[in-house]
Amino acid sequence: MAASLTGPKRASSKQIFINLLTHSGLDRVARMFFPPIIPVFLLHRFEKPGVNVSGHDPNFVDEALTRLKKKGFTFISLDEAVQLKVVELERFRKLVAFTIDDGFADQIEIAAQIFSAHSCPLTCFVITDFLDGLSWPWDAKISWICNNVQMPCMNITLGKHKLELTFQTDEDCRTSSRVLRTIIKASLPMQAETLVESVIAQAGVEVPRSAPSGYEAIEWKRARELESPLIQYGAHSRTHQLLSSLNDEESEEEIAGSRRRLLEEVLNPSNVFCYPVGRFVDFTEREKALARKHGFVGAVSAEPGYFVKGKTAQDLFSLPRFGFPSNMADLLQCCTWVEYMKSRVFG
Repeated sequence: MAASLTGPKRASSKQIFINLLTHSGLDRVARMFFPPIIPVFLLHRFEKPGVNVSGHDPNFVDEALTRLKKKGFTFISLDEAVQLKVVELERFRKLVAFTIDDGFADQIEIAAQIFSAHSCPLTCFVITDFLDGLSWPWDAKISWICNNVQMPCMNITLGKHKLELTFQTDEDCRTSSRVLRTIIKASLPMQAETLVESVIAQAGVEVPRSAPSGYEAIEWKRARELESPLIQYGAHSRTHQLLSSLNDEESEEEIAGSRRRLLEEVLNPSNVFCYPVGRFVDFTEREKALARKHGFVGAVSAEPGYFVKGKTAQDLFSLPRFGFPSNMADLLQCCTWVEYMKSRVFG
């Protein structure tokens, strides 16, 4: 039999380069010239057999946490990160925090198992009406539509975008869902709901009123069972609407109502709010003031960046988070001085 030619998977040139740049000795020297920073990561859903949604590979997340521990990082909670940013950051202490958004049942079950095994705190931001069974997220509806549309392809118009989408394979469905969600998220906040309704109408499917199988929210009872010193829950609004598109009363109820439900259902909710979608256009000074008014000590966006001593202390209510990378090189780059220097040089 001929010998296999595949062999071990070779590291990419980028991986080798990043490994060199993030070597502990060089990293310590580099930190002498940059302010103390904390990267906070944002995760969403995980890959799961039988559920055709895009998501993180659980094995990679587990591997990433192992690698960060070997690199000397200390895992802290989001609330700790906010407090440290205000009080004092130590230049040479390597810190990192993790969050996960929305509140899907399988998402939190998988995440709680992985992060708890590494003694790593995790803040789970939940949409409270979703957990109460009153609604389910619009972006999950888009995913469900693409998995259930009764045609192999479809021409669809969304504003200025004219799309030809295919649904013949699971990968086609995930790609079409990703395209639609990207366009809707890139629209003006007041247009998003109209665009979602347009997709539903053009697809010709009846969207369930309650979250169907594969899209269920975690139940409050199970959330309480998983709650621990490591697993904490935070408010991600009541309905996941874009807050800047709402009137004053509606926006306040999204923020205040979600905090009220968390205080009723769990023992130790986070004191940090999470804006739905989280682009800078999705919240305004009004939302910042409302979050402060209702007892939050800070709020996170989905815009990339670091908690930096002196800079973000000026505005605790538009704190940045990095999307969790899908490869180790990008993860290490975000966790160290490399990405910070890149952002300072290239903007």
